[in-house]
Amino acid sequence: MKTALSRQGWRLTAAFANKCDACPSPSQHLAQILIDDGGLTAPCMVLPNGLDSTLLPQCSRRGLTDPQGP
Repeated sequence: MKTALSRQGWRLTAAFANKCDACPSPSQHLAQILIDDGGLTAPCMVLPNGLDSTLLPQCSRRGLTDPQGP
């Protein structure tokens, strides 16, 4: 359930983006939230960050661990 504060945050973000010529988004999901919950009307382009997360080391609660061991 979205809180009023969360919706206000999306509206503020979209209001800023609406003052620009276009709005880049790292995912279609985030773009849709900006449109649906924030009222984004500026053109929105999805530009993924390009990181392949399968190539990154595994993470643990204590920090990064080497998948090949110590």
